[in-house]
Amino acid sequence: MKATSLRVTLAAAPIALLLLALGANAGQRRVDVGTGGLSFGPQNATLNQGDQVTWVWVGSGHSVENGIDPNTDPNAGMIFTTPTLSLPAAFTWKADRTGTIAYYCFPHFSFGMTGTLQISASGVNVSSFRITEVQYDEATGKDRIEIANLGGDFGDLGRYRISINGTTSALVPLNSVGMVSGATPGRVVIHTNEGTTGSTQTDLFMGGIGNLPTSGSVALYAPNTVGTSLTEESQIVDFVQWGAASQPNAATAVAAGVWPSTAEFVDPVPVVGNYDLAFCGNESQRGKAFWNVAHPNFRSQLLCATPTQATSWGRIKLLYR
Repeated sequence: MKATSLRVTLAAAPIALLLLALGANAGQRRVDVGTGGLSFGPQNATLNQGDQVTWVWVGSGHSVENGIDPNTDPNAGMIFTTPTLSLPAAFTWKADRTGTIAYYCFPHFSFGMTGTLQISASGVNVSSFRITEVQYDEATGKDRIEIANLGGDFGDLGRYRISINGTTSALVPLNSVGMVSGATPGRVVIHTNEGTTGSTQTDLFMGGIGNLPTSGSVALYAPNTVGTSLTEESQIVDFVQWGAASQPNAATAVAAGVWPSTAEFVDPVPVVGNYDLAFCGNESQRGKAFWNVAHPNFRSQLLCATPTQATSWGRIKLLYR
């Protein structure tokens, strides 16, 4: 191999600053590795600059390396590369340029296992995964997190990573979780304290996460078994923190442009009854201004189409008297 994942980190650094200025409206594109044996699916993937492309191994003994020909291309492996990997491997690269990038599987190049990334400046419909609802401190211990696809194309949440208030992550338990934007299942509910079996396309049981704290954070990361660090800006997809500032993963989220400031957090209003936190913005909006206190409405609330309670009149009087 001619490069390491360090090159991916260095190449992604300039785009992180650009995304911060533009609001970090990045999406995701998935490519299966080993589809039908010796192919990529899709072979020619389209995406935008700033989007994350994730290769997910559905067969073993493959690699992903940019280049036209490993034997003659002097730039082979200089943009991204992986070792030869087996199931359940995954690798994510954040597009830091436009144009067409050819790539191949090193062990099977001679068998025609090649693909391309066709990267546009903008305008390509991709999936856009967002954290859209968080229920914590639920009285019966059944805390939940909702992930929605707010993008314009099909997405697959399989093998994504969830980090709750810490430096470790839990892996989505299904290899494939198809999500169609604006449809069912366009929203998936993660049950954080209800066992670890029985996951479906709409409900993921990740009981190892446990109860969500009164003050905490939820971070969504792209699949990656080559680089697993949660401090890597190119790998974080979305983030929310509540109750207090500077929660774990906040600095990475701010550096990547998916959260405005480590000092900014959703301040839940103390209320009596069954309430949680709901994201009420669109795919290009980030930060506490787009989060409200709402009645739990998992999988049925489309961008807060139902009434939400942003704050209480008593709290407004306290803030502005």
